[in-house]
Amino acid sequence: MSFVPIYHARVVISSSWREIFPFEVIPPLFSPDLAIRIIGFTPFLNPKNIHQHKYLRHQEVLEYLRQNQAENSRWVAIDDIPEHYPPDAPVVAIDDYNGFDQNSAKVLSEYLT
Repeated sequence: MSFVPIYHARVVISSSWREIFPFEVIPPLFSPDLAIRIIGFTPFLNPKNIHQHKYLRHQEVLEYLRQNQAENSRWVAIDDIPEHYPPDAPVVAIDDYNGFDQNSAKVLSEYLT
């Protein structure tokens, strides 16, 4: 499947994969047109403070944006557990069995256009 034709989109991984694999292992797991957009991982939050956050992945995204002086950037998460984000966060919920499919691509495209 070809990725949504949003050529300026950049991808940051917030998956638990980042705990297991070094960065260079992750991009080849995706289609080439998506892999070239992967620019990094979200940071790990301080373990002493993570219990303070109800939406942990959301906090990781916000911390990534802060660390990269991109707090005002548009972003959207793609996650199989949308409960990691507050209800008003831009999230494309995917089915962990089907992954990122045509329906997910359509929803993502709506966020990015």
